[in-house]
Amino acid sequence: MRVRHVLGILVLLGTGVMLLSPLAAFGAPPDSATVRFGSTSVGSPDARNGPPFGDASTHALDRMRPRTAVIAAGGTVDFEVDGFHQVVVYQVGKGLDDVDLSGGTPLLINDFAGAIAVGTLPFAASDISVTFMAPGKYLVICNVRPHLVENGQYGWVDVK
Repeated sequence: MRVRHVLGILVLLGTGVMLLSPLAAFGAPPDSATVRFGSTSVGSPDARNGPPFGDASTHALDRMRPRTAVIAAGGTVDFEVDGFHQVVVYQVGKGLDDVDLSGGTPLLINDFAGAIAVGTLPFAASDISVTFMAPGKYLVICNVRPHLVENGQYGWVDVK
């Protein structure tokens, strides 16, 4: 038997019938999220040195968690920085291939064209919160060149 309901989802539980709204069934995007830049508590504190001093991987230290944060329009993302990182959030439409790596310094990328938020220096104090009013997919990178180029420290905020 096929049942269709436009306003919600019909769920059969034993002998009972329950009507759930689409938001309750699938969950609306949250109003806030936290994205962590790096984690000194994951892997070795000095992963770059390799065994036996580390895990031979900078991935634990130079990653974003989660890679994609999904929030509702008007929601806020808190970017927490753990270690030597700088958050750059770009406007909708800028992709990873659009980041200009030709300028800056050997340490920093410094492509702020289209940036809507940039973490402050010094790096340890660059935790920032960004409110996203318009729906779309926003690119977020670490401005430290080796973190982006060598370790892929970037991600997205998907605003619904």
